[in-house]
Amino acid sequence: MKQITILVDSHVHIYSCYSVKRFFDFAIKNFIIESKKLNSKKFVGVLFLTETKNDNYFRKLRENQFDNELDNVNLKLIKSEENNSLVYRYNDDTYLIIISGKQIITSEKLEVLALGTTKDLDYGESLRKSVEKINSVGALPVIPWGVGKWIGKRERIIKNFLETNIELKYFLGDNSGRPVFWSTPKLFKIARAKGVMTLRGSDPLPLSSQEEKVGRFGFYFNANLDLNCPAKDVNGYLLNSDSAPNDFGKLEVPLNFLKNQFSMQFRKLF
Repeated sequence: MKQITILVDSHVHIYSCYSVKRFFDFAIKNFIIESKKLNSKKFVGVLFLTETKNDNYFRKLRENQFDNELDNVNLKLIKSEENNSLVYRYNDDTYLIIISGKQIITSEKLEVLALGTTKDLDYGESLRKSVEKINSVGALPVIPWGVGKWIGKRERIIKNFLETNIELKYFLGDNSGRPVFWSTPKLFKIARAKGVMTLRGSDPLPLSSQEEKVGRFGFYFNANLDLNCPAKDVNGYLLNSDSAPNDFGKLEVPLNFLKNQFSMQFRKLF
């Protein structure tokens, strides 16, 4: 495929409370909206699944367990040569690519994403060891922002990691749940000064209304893409790029942020 606009949502979950049809319907619609803003008639949308050890939606998709739902969204699976990517054709000019990934928890109680792997990774190891292992399996390590997760001791741990692990390849992650009225986390600024890029992703919550967020928040770049090995090409671009990709999407508005946090706290009671 010649050089084309590639729209990426780098932090995606599919939860049991979601309708798979609605999830993919919104993914396509949201990517189309963003492509129109960029005046791109042809584009490829990329979703990085970031699954916990209890999730298996990438395997279910690969085993064709949701074919009826995907047919209803007009997504047709085409073959690729990778075991960590699924390529769907939407129409002659539009493709949706699902790339497998994992989300683990370190001994410091920090989340780390491994983008582009189907391999199970250990929980409870140090941040440095987790990043090293993710690198060793050929995936991209991302340390994502989360509400209340980058404060106090954990903020100091990440700051120290940024300052002392310059030889490792990794990224920070931003997501659409960050409220627009909060200032930009200073760790993003420190990372930028160290040459560490921040990758955006929607990071939808386990609330049924959140399935609408997929594909609304991410980044884009223009590149050649081989549909036989798209995960290799996307990961390779991010690993070898000298500059951060362009961002798209908006942060959460105050009312929705407060409503989502209330819903999450209420959910924990049951």
